[in-house]
Amino acid sequence: MWSVSDQQCFNRLTESIYSLVMATRANQPVLRYQKSSDICYRLAEKVTAKLGADPEFQQRMSKANPAASTTVLIVDRREDPLTPLLNQWTY
Repeated sequence: MWSVSDQQCFNRLTESIYSLVMATRANQPVLRYQKSSDICYRLAEKVTAKLGADPEFQQRMSKANPAASTTVLIVDRREDPLTPLLNQWTY
């Protein structure tokens, strides 16, 4: 169960990734995510569903070159070994 702020953060992340894909006019985007992170999995599923429900995106994909694809990598920063070191030196 998520708190209200967790759900708002998740929705913002979903909208951000969706906006990135739409703004870059990515052809045939492939969403990859960190296998060990449930949040990354949920985020990838939500963005995929949002893209599938968008008629503008569907129309653009029908005209796209199937050989051209864009990979979007979703990584959980909580498992990043450098993040604690960077935050340690913040003043």
